[in-house]
Amino acid sequence: MEIIVQRTILDSPDDERFKSVIDKHADWIIDQGLLPTKTKLEKKDKVATYLLKNILYYRFHAEITQFVNGLDKVGLLHKEILHAPEAFSSLFVHQAVHLKFDTFRLLYEVNFSPEGSNNRRLEKDTVYFLEVFLIECDGKESDIALADVLMFWTGASSVPPMGFDKKLEVDFVTADRKLPVAHTCGMVLELVCGLADPDLFKEDMVKAIKWSGGFHLC
Repeated sequence: MEIIVQRTILDSPDDERFKSVIDKHADWIIDQGLLPTKTKLEKKDKVATYLLKNILYYRFHAEITQFVNGLDKVGLLHKEILHAPEAFSSLFVHQAVHLKFDTFRLLYEVNFSPEGSNNRRLEKDTVYFLEVFLIECDGKESDIALADVLMFWTGASSVPPMGFDKKLEVDFVTADRKLPVAHTCGMVLELVCGLADPDLFKEDMVKAIKWSGGFHLC
């Protein structure tokens, strides 16, 4: 919204339009430390520049200063970063990592029934189907990417910089045929046991992901 206001001020062709924009957003402009009564059409460039600087810099200035001071208390680290910013970028800038099956598999755990129970074999078959599907998503054999699966499962299309706060989970239900369900609040993927082969499982997963619009809300 802030950028739109700034752009609208710049595009104001006359006093009437300029005053209309200022009056409409007067409360927000005051919050930025600017008095609407002091704004004039002939100074619209300066007004827009001030608002943009406030959006991008001034409102975070205290936090930035505190962060810089903290870095410099550790061997003048901020000054070292300024000398070689590229060497330090990976510490401060999130680098999105392309998901691969091997790394995706480390993100989740499976909640199996006790060993020897009647459901255990069906659950193992279902996990096998899941992992066949994930391997296909890792390659070019599916129009669903691992990022789509992660979005459906967690609501996030990539792993957060600090990782998830817990393992993703796989749960099972034994019910009549229905699509997989993702509970993004708990990051739980609920699968139906008893499907005959990986193709049926893949069909249901693709439907669930595509029909959900990206991820299923709790």
